Amino acid sequence: MVTGGSSPKSNRFSFALPKSRFEWISRFLYRGEIWGRSLICLLAMIAIWLGTGAWNPPFPYRTRYVPNREIVARTLFEFENETLTREKQAIAVSQMQCIYTNDPAKLNLVEARLKEKLFAVVESKEYDAELAEEFFLAERLDGDAEKNAQEIETKFTEFKKELDADPRLEKLTPLISEILEPYRRRGLLKSLQHEVVQGLSTSIVVIQKNDPEDMSVEEVKDVRITVLFPGLSDSISKILEDQKAFTDTKAVADRIAEYLFDNFPETLKLDVERTANSRNKEREEVPIEKKRYKIGDKLSYDTGELDRRDGIIGGIPLDKADIRILQAEHDAYVRNLNATERLIYSAADFGLYTAVFLLCGAFIYYRERKIIREFGRFSLVLASFVWTIIAAWMIDDSWRAEIVPISLFSMVISIAFRHEVAWILGACASLVVTYSMGMGLTDFVIFVSAVTTGSYLCNDISSRTRLFYAGLLMAVVTFATAIGAGILVGHAPNWEIVVSNQILLAAWFAFCAFLSGLLITVFLPFVEKIFDVQTDLTLLEWSDPSHELLHKMIQRAPGTYNHSINVASIAENAAESIGANGLLCRVAAYYHDIGKILKPEYFVENQTSGQNKHDTLVPAMSSIVIIAHVKDGVELARKHRLPECMIDMIEQHHGTTMVEYFYRQAVKEAKENGAEEEVDESNFRYPGPKPQTKEACVMMLSDAVESACRTLTEPAPARIESLVKEISAKRLNEDQFSECPLTLKELHMIEQSLIKSLISVYHSRIKYQEQPGE
Repeated sequence: MVTGGSSPKSNRFSFALPKSRFEWISRFLYRGEIWGRSLICLLAMIAIWLGTGAWNPPFPYRTRYVPNREIVARTLFEFENETLTREKQAIAVSQMQCIYTNDPAKLNLVEARLKEKLFAVVESKEYDAELAEEFFLAERLDGDAEKNAQEIETKFTEFKKELDADPRLEKLTPLISEILEPYRRRGLLKSLQHEVVQGLSTSIVVIQKNDPEDMSVEEVKDVRITVLFPGLSDSISKILEDQKAFTDTKAVADRIAEYLFDNFPETLKLDVERTANSRNKEREEVPIEKKRYKIGDKLSYDTGELDRRDGIIGGIPLDKADIRILQAEHDAYVRNLNATERLIYSAADFGLYTAVFLLCGAFIYYRERKIIREFGRFSLVLASFVWTIIAAWMIDDSWRAEIVPISLFSMVISIAFRHEVAWILGACASLVVTYSMGMGLTDFVIFVSAVTTGSYLCNDISSRTRLFYAGLLMAVVTFATAIGAGILVGHAPNWEIVVSNQILLAAWFAFCAFLSGLLITVFLPFVEKIFDVQTDLTLLEWSDPSHELLHKMIQRAPGTYNHSINVASIAENAAESIGANGLLCRVAAYYHDIGKILKPEYFVENQTSGQNKHDTLVPAMSSIVIIAHVKDGVELARKHRLPECMIDMIEQHHGTTMVEYFYRQAVKEAKENGAEEEVDESNFRYPGPKPQTKEACVMMLSDAVESACRTLTEPAPARIESLVKEISAKRLNEDQFSECPLTLKELHMIEQSLIKSLISVYHSRIKYQEQPGE
């Protein structure tokens, strides 16, 4: 911080003995804002503690993790024996009855066709071989065709003779419906439509299609068409005998039975959905078989592959089955922890959080103090830090995507502040995530590599493609780091397993890093709005001359616009000379005098007619008009939604300086009029505030020296240098730089840059000889 005295009028420096360390600490702790921020940090630590379940030891294993030692049980626990459970479930499923849907309407067509054929037999005048074959299935299947034909003709004649006794079939047709009724009810099936392991093959459940509530259990032998013929003829004979409809009941029954057997449709169909639901219910009702583990037992997942894996997990990547049993052992171990052990874990966690917060706080205090100074930003950074850790912790272990929220966090902080802050915060977030999730050094190194790359590349975003390339480079660096770190810590006996497994993991981490770059592209507008920060990309959009405010300035105040362009040029170079944001200075300079477009004729650079409006005003009124352009500029900027950082520079570019020309006029007039009271200089001062940032300081000096150089009749380099140093010293003595982090060295660098830029603008030009006739 640069300071030049206790008041604008003072040109003296005060000296005092340095405070002792104890006194400094005491004064530091007595500050109320320190305790407020400490309370916020404590709440953040509690949120992390609650969000990550930090009172319990973390689960240290992940899918595809290669342990370098044999893993044994630390406590007694039970775990599901999936092999035995599946066997019992299979037995239960094989003993269940599958569900079939019966469609009895199909038999109605068979009944109608049977009656039609019987009437055809009665009405036939002579032997019809084709018609006869409809009722003689068994004879047709015999080997001797000629003999069969003779037998069929003989039996057909006898069958017709029996039917001729009832030419209208008044006795037989009512009996056909009675004959088919049992088959309508039970249904008919050519063969089972389910496998033996999917259910019983001896009985099924039949549901009527037209009435789903009508269910019955049927034996397969009673519905399978291929085994129905013997019983079918007997049942028809019994019905005919009871009705005494024919003389030779057996002959008629055999013919009807053969016709039905030959034409029976399949009315049963497997109800896949109901059967599947029933099968799932059977599985759920089977009690889970559990295997007991004792302390020291090898934790190998019993899937029947123990010979291949030798009963040892060590040296082979963990799969989901391994994770399940290890998770069960961990849960049992956690349940057995007592309150003292949980308290010790909690204390260790809070110790880590305290160390991390102190480290980050000290770094920010010395390198980016405005984060601590502004309570809103401080709370926002803390909330982002907490969200990052909890989000990474909540991601499912099988995804291994913790790198996404960590990388996003570091890139957001880099965009909002500086990449150095993003490095330290991202590394600390990686440390907390690694510890809280029980990960190892390899994961921490991978996270830090992504954090470092992403934060560095996102510090200066001049185009959206840069974010894409940032994600791409993050992926490359992360992939290489994951490969190298994984191989260095791998201890499996088979190096092919280590390398192939690590390549897969590295490829996944690289994809997650690349995904982070794509996501930050989507979230960039929200990051700028939430953190009130403008990237180079957005600043370039504001620098477009076609913007409404700049367009109005060109039309209504061309002199002010030309002045703003010059200020922008020299301010950008000066800001970059001290490592400040030159682009922000340039774009803000375009708008720093937009308040003048409301009354452009009152400012000398726009007075082209030779008339000065201030000639008709008293000095105090002229001062009010001049000072008002700052307030008017801020209002216009807010109306057109300019970024807050640019609005601050519009408001601060004059600080609390004095409008000296009109102040001197007022003093002169007061003396001439014999006024006894002194002129109140506060009426001639800008309301401020003083510059709060280095960029605002650069803007103040650039605006002042550019305006002053316009008044030089002969802007020689020596005169420009003298003028710049004079104005700079004056602003310093007026205490205008006391509220910004500007050093004397940086002030000197700004002066040199401004001198160089102004000399190049106002350099001497060659005077050409006049042409003849001029």
